[in-house]
Amino acid sequence: HFFARDIFTFFSHCESCNPAGPLRAPRSIFCAHMAVAASRWAQVSFTLRCAGPGCFLVTNEVYRAAGGALRAMGTGLASLYVQAPAVALSVNENADPTVRTDMAKGMDAMLPDSEPVASLVKASLIGPGITLAVSGGKFTFGTWQGIYLCDFYAGPSPAPREHPVVLTLGPASSSSSSSSSGSGGSG
Repeated sequence: HFFARDIFTFFSHCESCNPAGPLRAPRSIFCAHMAVAASRWAQVSFTLRCAGPGCFLVTNEVYRAAGGALRAMGTGLASLYVQAPAVALSVNENADPTVRTDMAKGMDAMLPDSEPVASLVKASLIGPGITLAVSGGKFTFGTWQGIYLCDFYAGPSPAPREHPVVLTLGPASSSSSSSSSGSGGSG
């Protein structure tokens, strides 16, 4: 969340509003230049294609579709949402190509495709969306991580399958960096 103290910090340090340097007290609580930058949101819609059921590494496709918006955002949060039933998005290891088949095999072991609603349940278990941190105009993955499109629909459909995706980008709050401490746990 964006608090008044954050707005004051922006206002008092905005060279456009105060070329003489930081103010001791703001004349106004809002700085037009920094408030616009702080409330900047972007949304990009695109289509991800796959050959049929399975898990597909789509990180490069997402960057191609949304790289300009990511670079313009710089730092913030990205929410990816696939607008299709029986389809999910996931973040997983991308160094070993067998991960793609292992993910699908694992889901099939839990819920065989012989069940009438198996594809919908699988997609619901993984979920239609993911949220990622953005830094320097790129997703801040861990080592060997990437974005996967998981298509569980086993019925007939045209190939390639096309799945609409919405990417929503929002700014990171300046107070969030000061409220976190440590490495996030030791495991």
